Amino acid sequence: MNSYTLELMDDQLLNPIPFIAFCRTNEGRDITVIVNQESHCLKSCGVYAILDIFQFKSVTIETRNAVEEHEKYQIINDGWDWWLNTERTSKFNYSSDYSWDQSKIFGCFYARPNAPRLGIAGYLNNKYPDQSLFKIKFNKSDEDIRKHFELAKIFSWDPNSLDTIDQLLKSVIPSTDDAYNYTTGQYDYGHALHQSYQHIFVDIISEAVNQGRSFYPTEKFARAVLCKKPFIVMSAPFYLRYLKQMGFKTFNGFWPEDYDDLGMNNRYWGILKLIDHLASLSIEQLTELIEQLRPIVEHNYQLLVNEGYAKIVTRFIPDYE
Repeated sequence: MNSYTLELMDDQLLNPIPFIAFCRTNEGRDITVIVNQESHCLKSCGVYAILDIFQFKSVTIETRNAVEEHEKYQIINDGWDWWLNTERTSKFNYSSDYSWDQSKIFGCFYARPNAPRLGIAGYLNNKYPDQSLFKIKFNKSDEDIRKHFELAKIFSWDPNSLDTIDQLLKSVIPSTDDAYNYTTGQYDYGHALHQSYQHIFVDIISEAVNQGRSFYPTEKFARAVLCKKPFIVMSAPFYLRYLKQMGFKTFNGFWPEDYDDLGMNNRYWGILKLIDHLASLSIEQLTELIEQLRPIVEHNYQLLVNEGYAKIVTRFIPDYE
C-alpha cells in the first residue's frame, strides 16, 4: 500500500506539490495518508480538498486527532492519548515537591514559535515579567523552526504584538537552560523542566494546533496535571469540553473559561483578559484560591496517573455551524 506523510502547519499544508503528485500517481489505488505532526484538522489544512480531486480505491488516514472524522475516508486515530498513558507517565519524577513557592504566577513553557505562543509570551514579558517564568527553546538556524515562526499571523490579530515580541526575542528567547532540548532523543517525563513548576501558580498551555476540529492532549497538558497545577489552554476550540468528556475537571467555577468556545484570535484575546484578571490578584488571594482548587488538581492527577480517563471523545458541533 502506498503512503504519504504530510508536512503541516496549524492551518495549512506545507509544500503541497509533492502531495498532489503522489495523489495523481496513485489514483485508483489504496493509499495511506499519515499525519505525524500533532493533530492538525485536515479540512482546515486543505488536505480533503486535494484528495477529493482524485479517485482512489480507498484512503486511510492515520492521525492523533481524536475528533478527526470523514464520511468518505477511513480515519485511524487510536494513538490520540499517547502522551497520557501509563507507559509515558510512569517516567515522571513523583518524588519531587511541586507545591507553589509563590515566586511567580504564570508559567510559559514553549518550543515551536507559533502565533499564540509568541503573542502570549510577549504579552507576559511586556506586562508581567516579574510574575512570569519563561522556558522558551528554539534553534533559529533550524529551517523547520523558522517555518513555524508565525509573525504575520500574530500581527494580524494584534498590531502591538510586534513590539512585545521584539522585547521577548531580546530578553528571554532562546532559553539558556535545557528546556525542550530534543537532541538526546524524545522528550521524557523525567525532564528537568518539571522542576520549574514549583515556582508557578498556573500553567499557560499552548498546543501546536489552534484551528479547526482538533483534540490531542500532549505532554504540555499532562505535565501540568502531574505537577498538580491549574491550567489555561490555548488550542483548537472545545479543548476543555473534550477534557471534561474524558473525566478531567477544569476551572470554570473559579475563572471564566468561555474562551474555549471562541475562534482562534478571539480565544487569544480571551486568554490575555484572563491573564490580566489573575495578575490583579494578591499573593494572599492566589494562595487562598490554590487551596480551593486543590480538589480539582488532585482529581485530575489521580485520573491521569491511574489511566482512568475515558478513551473515547465525541466531536462537539456547536449550534452556529
